[in-house]
Amino acid sequence: MAVTRVGSRTVLVTGQDDGTVIVWDPQTMKPLLPPFSGHHGAVNGVAVTMLKGKPIAVSGGDDGSIRIWDLTDLSH
Repeated sequence: MAVTRVGSRTVLVTGQDDGTVIVWDPQTMKPLLPPFSGHHGAVNGVAVTMLKGKPIAVSGGDDGSIRIWDLTDLSH
């Protein structure tokens, strides 16, 4: 799990056993976006940072892949 701020909101980012990454509102514990999918197997780790001024999440999975997810839609 990773915690970050995107714009004015705090979000949680989690990796799931089904290969998805979910961005949560920590106050309501409801997803803020549809799950990001692309891993084949469990997601083992997530991190958050900025890349070229845009908020991103990075995930690594059992399939050996690393994926980058754009969190820009949350800053509106």
